[in-house]
Amino acid sequence: KSMGPAALPALQKLLDSAVEDNDEIACMALDAVGGMGLGAADGVGDLRAILSGDPRGPRRSHAALALSQFGRDPERGPKTIQLLSLALMDPEEEVCRSAHTALTSIGEPALPALREIIKISEGEVPFWVLRVMARLKADPEAVIPRLMQAALPGKLPLERANAAELLGFYAPERKEMIPFLVRTLADRVDYVARA
Repeated sequence: KSMGPAALPALQKLLDSAVEDNDEIACMALDAVGGMGLGAADGVGDLRAILSGDPRGPRRSHAALALSQFGRDPERGPKTIQLLSLALMDPEEEVCRSAHTALTSIGEPALPALREIIKISEGEVPFWVLRVMARLKADPEAVIPRLMQAALPGKLPLERANAAELLGFYAPERKEMIPFLVRTLADRVDYVARA
């Protein structure tokens, strides 16, 4: 991984290792592919296949991180972003976290796919989608009310803490949120108030 593009001659061997039985070796191989940069474009199809179809969460997680470098690529970006957006709803939290990291690093090009998820979501928007949007300080009119809902008493403490922390990304430009955040300081759960 630390060799970056200089390791490109090993790309196919690493992709082969990424589907072998040993999870640790597979994940390290995926990390190495991710370190190669855009030169590893020949491996995008393999990475997408792992992210969308491998039953093992750790491999999907490492594939998501490896794909982040292709999110801004004009040719490969749209499909990659679409897959990473769907990975925000993966049943494994580790995969959601990696997709979140990848989409946050991609930045603005990821927003149309995330907006589409918000638009078609009935009821609650997947929280990982809101997390990416908040990290990018995007669409405050759509995201802030949903985060405020998640931070209300009666929700799970971890959910309230995460929502309060994410609201903090918007607060410097949205002063009207300060009273809400000040009230959250009085939460009975210590880590919620700390967030």
